[in-house]
Amino acid sequence: MTAAPSISAAIVIVALITKLAGCGIPARLCGESLATSVRVGAGMVGRGEIALVVASVGLAEGVVDATGFSIAIVVTIVTTIAAPLLLKAAYQWFPDARTVPSPNPALAAEFAAGGQ
Repeated sequence: MTAAPSISAAIVIVALITKLAGCGIPARLCGESLATSVRVGAGMVGRGEIALVVASVGLAEGVVDATGFSIAIVVTIVTTIAAPLLLKAAYQWFPDARTVPSPNPALAAEFAAGGQ
């Protein structure tokens, strides 16, 4: 039971890296920019309720013990919290001129003339 925190930390690190790489690299291979690829990977980091459902079923069926279930809970919580933080960092580290709003947005001609 004393190894559970270190195992949890290792699994969290692997979970973060695999989602970043497993979603970011294919995005890059499909022609997306580096900035977009990192953002895709960061956005996919969250595990959410699917991991909880699978862990709950595993616990109920006796396939997963309490330690494994606890690790799944920790991984789910950490990756869910990490996703928006990584996305924010990805947008700060890789600024993209296309995502900066224009100071004077152009209106469609019909709206500029007052029509609809």
